[in-house]
Amino acid sequence: MDGAISMRMRFELVLVGCLLGAAVQAGENSAAPRASASADARVCQLILKLGADTWGEREDAMAELMHAGPDAILHVEAAIAESDDAELLWRAQKVYSALRLAPIQGHYKQVSIRTHDAAGNELNAGSGNSRGELSIEGSRVTWSQWYSGNTTIQTYSLSDETFDETQAERTLPLTFLEMDASSGGYSPEADDTWLKVKKIANGYKLTFHGTDKHPHTSDVEFEPMP
Repeated sequence: MDGAISMRMRFELVLVGCLLGAAVQAGENSAAPRASASADARVCQLILKLGADTWGEREDAMAELMHAGPDAILHVEAAIAESDDAELLWRAQKVYSALRLAPIQGHYKQVSIRTHDAAGNELNAGSGNSRGELSIEGSRVTWSQWYSGNTTIQTYSLSDETFDETQAERTLPLTFLEMDASSGGYSPEADDTWLKVKKIANGYKLTFHGTDKHPHTSDVEFEPMP
């Protein structure tokens, strides 16, 4: 019983911090758009459900929060500051990253790739190796390529700390996570990895940069899928 009461009290503190934190930050910036009181309450309820007893409730709440819009960021930040529940914190941090990166979430088609060796010599000029896709889901970036009957899928973690959608162009650091390849002998672009984000008329143009162990450095351009 004491454990249940303690958990309940912690959740109530998170709820209070969620609402008060958002109110304070919104008051400091009166120009910021404010959601209705009912929308605020709904977001806070979902945040509490990130620490619910059942996996399904936690997953459903997390999925809904990831599409809650920019106003929810204030509430999620307050919850992260106030909660000491490990499960809630882990999920809230995932939601926070997804909300911060919401403008560039989605799927992109590979339109060009240029690879150079350590001496600066271009290796794939005229190769036509431009068949690939890149997807951003939360802070996870997945680059899939198809060439000569082979498939490689490389995944990275994208930092949201420097993303600012008000800027026309921004470079975001990437951390290599893993590679799945249909054939051996392929070295992933795991070093000096970053993603340049540039605003264009129909969304964002992305440029991936990375170096493999040879070392060969690739710069790959992506545009939004139609």
